[in-house]
Amino acid sequence: ILWSVPPQGHVPSLLSNPLGSIGNNPTYFSWLRIGVIFGYITPFVYLFKTILKGEKYLSETIAANIFLISCQIMTEEMSRKVLTPLPIRVLIPLIYNSLRMGPLYQWVLCWSSMSAFGKLLSLTNFVYWGVNLFLFLIPVASMRYLRSYFFCVEAEEVVVRD
Repeated sequence: ILWSVPPQGHVPSLLSNPLGSIGNNPTYFSWLRIGVIFGYITPFVYLFKTILKGEKYLSETIAANIFLISCQIMTEEMSRKVLTPLPIRVLIPLIYNSLRMGPLYQWVLCWSSMSAFGKLLSLTNFVYWGVNLFLFLIPVASMRYLRSYFFCVEAEEVVVRD
């Protein structure tokens, strides 16, 4: 069993904020806001439009994406509240983002039944979540979470010896 907090009972700041200085960066918060707007709110509105038009397959692919994002938000909040160990906490966004790429790819492939706005929205979502997965979660966030857990230091403090 991996313990999430030291036996003394206090929670070091590195366990509550394993991203360290990135977690307080305004650029990071802007990136998250863009994800909420283009990855959650706008597809939700577009989902209602496709339901009203009767486009069943398109609405199912958009709904799968929204469902995965909703589950990810709920799971991340629950894991943060119960202080789940960091190696497991970093797996939550990694797994959900990996799973989300399938429905997003199906959404991009529905080009014949979409408006220009829908095509742009599907491409934007596919690119945003792909960049989030391959350029942030895997190389940056997972390393910071694991270093915070195993070494209890921020990623910049770890030095490789010659």
